[in-house]
Order: sequence, then C-alpha cells, then structure tokens
Amino acid sequence: MKIKGVLFDLDGTLVNTTPLILESFRHTFRQFGMPVPSDGALVAGFGLPMRTAVTAYMPEEIADEFCDAYRAYQRTRHDKLIEGIDGVGETLSALKQSGIKMAVVTSKKRPAAIRDLGCYDLVEYFDTIIACDDCAENKPLPGPSLMALKRLGLNGADCLAVGDSPYDLQSARAAGCKTAAVRYTSFDWNFILNEGKPDYVLNKMTDLLTLIDTLNKQED
Repeated sequence: MKIKGVLFDLDGTLVNTTPLILESFRHTFRQFGMPVPSDGALVAGFGLPMRTAVTAYMPEEIADEFCDAYRAYQRTRHDKLIEGIDGVGETLSALKQSGIKMAVVTSKKRPAAIRDLGCYDLVEYFDTIIACDDCAENKPLPGPSLMALKRLGLNGADCLAVGDSPYDLQSARAAGCKTAAVRYTSFDWNFILNEGKPDYVLNKMTDLLTLIDTLNKQED
C-alpha cells in the first residue's frame, strides 16, 4: 500500500472542540428545560451529525429548534473555548510538502468547519473539505469518505484515514481506506478499538509522518 492521500476527521482530531461542544450542549439542554446528559453520553455521539445525536434525547419535532439554539450559542463561545492540538500544523505542513493529498471529512456544517480550521490557519493544507451538508450520507456510512476520495482523484487503497471516533473509522474503512485512531480521543478507548477497529494507532499527530514513511518504504 503506497499512501498518496489522507482523510482527516476534524473535531477531536485536528482541533480540540470537546470543551466547546460540551459547554454548548449543557447550555442548550438547560435552555430547553431538559435534563443534561452525562459527559460520557454526550461524547458517545461525537462524530455523528448533531441532529442524529440529539434525537436520542428529545422528540423529532423539536430537534431542529434545539440544533439551531445550540449552534447560536456555540458561535458566541467558539473562539474562546476551541483549542489547538500539538503537532497538527507541523504534520500537515510536512505532508503537503511531500505531495500527499489531504481532505477533511466532517459531520459538521461547512461554515463551522471552516471557522474551526481558520482559527489555526489549517485551511490551506487541504485539497477538499467534505461537510455534512455536502453529502446525502453521513458517517458512519461510506458516502462522505467516498466523496472525498473522488475529489482527491484517489482510491481507498491509496489512502489512510485518521479520526478520533469509531464513526470516522467505520466510514473510511467502508470506502476502502486503512484507518488510524488518535490516542488522545475523548471516546472510551475500548469503544474505539471494539467499534472502530483501527488498523493503526497514533499516540500523537506527528506519529502519522513516521507511519506513512514506514508504509511507503515497504512499497519501494
């Protein structure tokens, strides 16, 4: 397998939005007069489209209103609570210089995704961004990953997918990619291993450079 491209998840993989997401959920559940789920229960829905995640807690008929209120609050707190992840910029820069094509595949909407990436000047590294409003399917289905591969002009066998949730890994695997889970995930690690079944594990983002170098040397 010669790695020519990488599909990256966004939240929890390239930027740390966990504090922002949890605070926004807590605020919105209280705003709607609803019990606030535990952090663990909320984290279990990370990586899914938000509307899909919240319908576990409320009737379908109020889910859209809830999501709109959540996003409105999150916009007011975004830049204060979002955090960078060590080694991400360094890794993306090195991959770009080596000719690796890169895509973001995210379950959030495009404006929010661009804002996340823009906070750390990461947009320039990516050849394409697949947001939840770009594809009829969402993770864990393969549609978003397949769309990213098509835009990159690559096959799944040419690519590695990096994510922090089992849904990232399931989507990419179904599209034919090998997968790598980041060890700094907010998810329970056994859940990642059992449900995501990653081919590789990255303790830190810069480990991706070593992994790709090792895999590509095996093909020389």
